[in-house]
Amino acid sequence: MSLDRELIFSTLFTAVSGANGILTASRKFRGFDDIQPEFCPALFMVESPEEGVEQRKGLPPKYTLSAEIFLRIHTGDEEESPATALNELITAVEDTLAPDISTNVNNLGLDNVSHCWIVGPILKFPAYVGNKGAAIITVNILAT
Repeated sequence: MSLDRELIFSTLFTAVSGANGILTASRKFRGFDDIQPEFCPALFMVESPEEGVEQRKGLPPKYTLSAEIFLRIHTGDEEESPATALNELITAVEDTLAPDISTNVNNLGLDNVSHCWIVGPILKFPAYVGNKGAAIITVNILAT
């Protein structure tokens, strides 16, 4: 049986785009200049390279799928630190990917997903001047 990548990525997108506070969400990347302040906070998810995981003979193939989640904020207040709003938005996305309490894994509710998790550093770009900020979160999904 083939891996249904679209089902996995669309399920991931539905989960993260529902994070508390998100006003705009898309699977198509848009740059900072393309987003008006009234549409922030915004989330954009793009698929990243995937990698096959070596399996023993006779077992179905496993893949590590990857996605980058780009967060954009605009505080609307020159006195407010964009870092504060950015940290709150990162936490909201983390909460949507939290593992199930009983299994300690997040499989996105899909039988062919073993685990979905945030990996590597969360890159944060709080504006040092102005009121915009951004972050990039990498998510991996182990699927069969």
